[in-house]
Amino acid sequence: YVAAFFDELMRAGVRDVVISPGSRSTPLSMVAHEAHARFGATFNLYVDVDERGAAFFALGLARATARAVCVICTSGTALANYYPAVMEAETSRVPLIVLSGDRPARLQGLGAPQTCDQEKAFSNHVRRFFTMPEPGNDPAKIAHVRQVAREAIIAAAPGTHASAPVHVNFPF
Repeated sequence: YVAAFFDELMRAGVRDVVISPGSRSTPLSMVAHEAHARFGATFNLYVDVDERGAAFFALGLARATARAVCVICTSGTALANYYPAVMEAETSRVPLIVLSGDRPARLQGLGAPQTCDQEKAFSNHVRRFFTMPEPGNDPAKIAHVRQVAREAIIAAAPGTHASAPVHVNFPF
């Protein structure tokens, strides 16, 4: 599921991922790490425990390369720390793709710490927002996650004057 998503991102030219580690985003981080281990210097992986710094570092990479850069964080308030960089990506037309881990719908609204509504967390400052289905290996779900990855890249429009940030939220 996550590997299929990253496979499509890489096919579309994503070469840099910045991770702010956290428990809910572990599947995203592990697949990014595996891709880096397999492809080495053609797929760069950076880790920054400070979410705000990580988001601005990803923004700088995307601006410098004119390619979409992914930034990964866990659920809750970690995502809010990406907000300033997302707003800057919007106004500067930079292709930043935010990948966030989240609690599944069945665990939302139960008073757990680090839980907040991540749907449209960036309001209108992202060109597209996608809520992913819960993970699974059935062919229809894999086809869906591949399609969302392609649509996220198209929406980010890397290398054009219309580049913009995109947010993809994964329930784990």
